Formats: sequence, C-alpha cells, structure tokens
Amino acid sequence: MTWASVLKERIVKLLVADVVLSPDGLLVRLRLNGLNALVAELQGDGPVELTKDGQTADIRVPMEFKRRGRRKEIVLPPDAATTADIGPRRPIVVALARAYKWQKMLEEGEAGSMAELADRYGVDRSYVGRTLKLAALAPSIVEAIFSGEEPSSLSLMELHRPLPLRWGEQCRMLAFPVDGE
Repeated sequence: MTWASVLKERIVKLLVADVVLSPDGLLVRLRLNGLNALVAELQGDGPVELTKDGQTADIRVPMEFKRRGRRKEIVLPPDAATTADIGPRRPIVVALARAYKWQKMLEEGEAGSMAELADRYGVDRSYVGRTLKLAALAPSIVEAIFSGEEPSSLSLMELHRPLPLRWGEQCRMLAFPVDGE
C-alpha cells in the first residue's frame, strides 16, 4: 500500500460517517468535526443538509436504477452534475476505447501481435481478439454508444458475438437505425 493510498483512506475515514444506497438514490453522511469551513462552502446552494445533531451533513444524490441485460446501471436526473468532462466509463465504452487503441498499436507496430497485447495488458488473448472486433463497428453505432443513445438491450456480450462486416447489417442486427433507410 502506498503512502498516498493510506492518506486517502484516512481522509475518507475522517470525512465519511456513512453511505446508504437505496432504490431512490445514494445518501452520503459526512462528519463535520474539524471541517466546518468546508461544509459551509459546500452548503451554499448545494445538496448538503446538516443533520439535527449538527455533527454530520447529508448529501442526497437522486438516481434510479435501470437494468441493461444482466447488469444494473445508475441513471442520474437530466440536470445532475456528471463527470462528462472526463468521459463515460461504462464497460462498453471502455472496451471500444481499448479496441481503437489496440488497433492503432498493431497498425503502427507498437505491438506485434494479439498475444503481445495480451501479455502487455495482463489479459487473455481471446479477450484481445473479441475486443479488437469492436474497431470494425459501424461509425453510427460507435457514435450512439459514446453519446449513450444505444438501445437499452445492447450489451458488451451482444457485441462480442459474431457480427456481419457490413455496417448496415450490423445496424439491423443490433437494432440501430440504418443510414439511408
């Protein structure tokens, strides 16, 4: 464990009294001792509420849970602040990013084979192969995924199955609109 991770853990233990996940959202209860100035800044017009005992502050994060295939996804309200500036982190988006990165590494000779990529990233060679297939997805499918507008039934497992090479056929098979139709 590094010094930085020990420090981060200590700060979290000092700040966070409790975290409660419920069907209607997330509640983060902060400790106020020694942090009154920070809470005063946060309390401006934000979502921070002091509890009755004055010893903790509650932060409510409204959200709902949605099922996408076998996985659950958290859906925030449309006006909620997000981490859009750092980009989405959904598994399907991460896999697409890897596909394009690995494809570029192979094309530019930075990696000589899928086996080399697998060794470098500590993953199975078959995973590299499945992931690289995503670089051949229709641009309209990729754009829809990056903007979060893909069909709710689409999953990474769905994209790992054999797909046609023609983009129009991919769109039809995966329930995306086909350009020009």
